[in-house]
Amino acid sequence: MPTRSMEEIMDDLGPLLDEFDQIARSSHTRYRSYKSEDLVELDSRAQAACTYAHMAAAADRAFLGKDEVRPIELRGLKLWMFEKSNVVIRLKKRTRTGGPEIIRPNRQNILTPDLICPTYPCLLSG
Repeated sequence: MPTRSMEEIMDDLGPLLDEFDQIARSSHTRYRSYKSEDLVELDSRAQAACTYAHMAAAADRAFLGKDEVRPIELRGLKLWMFEKSNVVIRLKKRTRTGGPEIIRPNRQNILTPDLICPTYPCLLSG
């Protein structure tokens, strides 16, 4: 169980919050820059997948190479461990309405915070 409150964790991540916001906004903007004839063919799941791919690539560009950030890939799930803050960040796919993509129950059992990162408190979006 984490020994810090969510407020303490967010305060510790404070300098990075604008960077997370920029990653999400630029990724959505990049998706919206696709040709209109391509956008018409994509449903909300495709939009979420494309935007997530742009977010993961932007997060890699922003965080890889920094001393205090360690990338983790677990069964295709991309995570970034911020060792100084003692936090793991996971970006999630979102649908057009802003809701999370549905995770199948068998996958939900596999991807628990304890399994992903047993020694670090995890900050998972959503």
